[in-house]
Amino acid sequence: MDPSQLTFVDAAALTAVLDRSSPDHFFLGELWRFELDCGTTLVTTDASVLKVSLDLQARHGLGGVEKLFHLVVPALRVQPSTRADVEVAVASLLSARDAQRDLVQQLEDVVRSRLRVTQTLAAR
Repeated sequence: MDPSQLTFVDAAALTAVLDRSSPDHFFLGELWRFELDCGTTLVTTDASVLKVSLDLQARHGLGGVEKLFHLVVPALRVQPSTRADVEVAVASLLSARDAQRDLVQQLEDVVRSRLRVTQTLAAR
């Protein structure tokens, strides 16, 4: 994978792409469409997809999960998180002691760094 042609998509952005109710989410959805039209490879983690799936199911039932897997996931290269990724993410999360971040966010940063992806589509 050529890092210069990759854009990382975090879990919050995946959720925003499906929910365009706010101006920020609408803008992110348009940016998503632009990236795809330009041929950019959108990459995320398996943990990000799992986090969004759980959130969508809790809020919208299985219909939310269905939309995610039929409309969004096919446009992504879902990168598996390695055991080493998880170990680094856990260690850095515990050392940072930042109660505002969760393990998936930390894991996203580790995988993005491992892949050397510099562009991010994020809804934070």
